[in-house]
Amino acid sequence: ANFESETLAAQAMVRDGADWDDAADRYHAGDRPPSGILEITIPWGRFDVNFEDKVFSTPEGEVSEPIKTDYGWWLVRIEEVIQPENKPDKAAAQPDVLDQLHRRKMQRLQKEFRDEVHNKYNVFIDDVAAAIVWEGLPEGEIMIDKATDKPIPQEELSDLVIDIADLDMVFYSYDLNGEHHSATVGDFKSRYDRMNTFERPKREQMVGGLRSSILQRQERSLMPAEARARGYFEDPEVLLKVDKKIEELMVTSLYSEVVTIDDKVDQDDFAEFW
Repeated sequence: ANFESETLAAQAMVRDGADWDDAADRYHAGDRPPSGILEITIPWGRFDVNFEDKVFSTPEGEVSEPIKTDYGWWLVRIEEVIQPENKPDKAAAQPDVLDQLHRRKMQRLQKEFRDEVHNKYNVFIDDVAAAIVWEGLPEGEIMIDKATDKPIPQEELSDLVIDIADLDMVFYSYDLNGEHHSATVGDFKSRYDRMNTFERPKREQMVGGLRSSILQRQERSLMPAEARARGYFEDPEVLLKVDKKIEELMVTSLYSEVVTIDDKVDQDDFAEFW
């Protein structure tokens, strides 16, 4: 669903004895698969750890608590817990297990850090305004023109459709360096209408995807400020890692912009290479 309130309503509906499909028909906001069955297999270690923590803590046959993701709120009913028939060799599996545990620990730390920064700088997104903006996003907008195999030109993209009465509504805000920064729905529309096809949030990503794009924009201002406050701009170890990252980005940019790859290799090319 698009909002926590909807998942809580669906949860209450199911726990009061309603059929799961009836709850889904009422509250499911995403696309349905061709089969019409809203079912997913969740192997451990395959999804975001914050999603898996809620799923794997829910007993078989029970309904989870609402799960916040980058693409909306989820409510999951655990139909069946399947154990693997044969466990892999412990020694052979150990590197993968350690890697999974490290990755999951890092995901938890990153989420805690982002939540801490959002709270410190009073990051706010109005759910009502987010719903209005999401409803105004063009439906079925594509990024690549199949005929030309090129991105859709900006001048051919549809504008965000917003009622004039909603333009002055505060959409999001944050505090930084003693100043309060905010943007209205109208401010967002002005920027959206100038975005290229890759910058724009898409309706298919639901309100959660829209919120994520707004948070990313806010964090571009907040994260450097927080890094400076923590002394990272003067930390030799951090500066070394930054220089390494910039070098990697430059090499990638050089490769993508300068180096060309032949799409055909003949026998003479192969012989010369060999």
